[in-house]
Amino acid sequence: MISRDTIIALNARAVAADTEYPERFDLAFAAPATAQDIAALETLLNIRIPDQLRALYQECGAFRHVHYDDSYGQTIALDGVGAVLEQLRTAGDRRYGSHAGQGLVDFIHAHWGGRSDLDDILDEETVKLVNENYIAFGCRYINDDVHDYWYFDRNGMFGNLRFDQDELDYNSWKIETLCDVLPPGDLALDAAQRHAHTLGNIAIYSEPHDTFPGMTLRELIAYQFAAIVASISPDTD
Repeated sequence: MISRDTIIALNARAVAADTEYPERFDLAFAAPATAQDIAALETLLNIRIPDQLRALYQECGAFRHVHYDDSYGQTIALDGVGAVLEQLRTAGDRRYGSHAGQGLVDFIHAHWGGRSDLDDILDEETVKLVNENYIAFGCRYINDDVHDYWYFDRNGMFGNLRFDQDELDYNSWKIETLCDVLPPGDLALDAAQRHAHTLGNIAIYSEPHDTFPGMTLRELIAYQFAAIVASISPDTD
């Protein structure tokens, strides 16, 4: 389980590495989520929240850098269940009304300021499949053009999609590839078989491991904090 202390310890490395603006990594934690709120979120999403993320929600709520998406640095945001529920229950335009916890494509739209560029590339069936099978729940702001989007799939596996708005065709291809690794809908597979089928399909592709759902939540979050530290640490030859 990822505890509050674990998050603080991972974040402390970023604070120590940043000799210029360490305050940008000030952390804020949401109130721990109740079992009732998590169940309500699962109902709205029509998907089970993986045990690792459920434990994080109940242990320390969620967390974010207070200065998330400020222009001078990389920061992380994982919204609390209460905030997600409030947003999901508020009717509105798909792009402007979406929020953490929704399908991956809708989540990208929301964090991208509602731009419709993806609609010109991804067909409706792809968007539907990705939104139903990959649920985004957090984000690392890298710069105005590039974000890392954290998600989990119906097998309870975690992944990260790096989205660069200047590489729209390439990033759209990565989103389409997430559909390719899904088991065909006409196969009657149990959870273990779906898991094995997905992992087998992922092995076919040569994309970086953080594109596909194959990490634990601990690995994903540790990777994100380590990437921040690497980005602000002096190069060593």
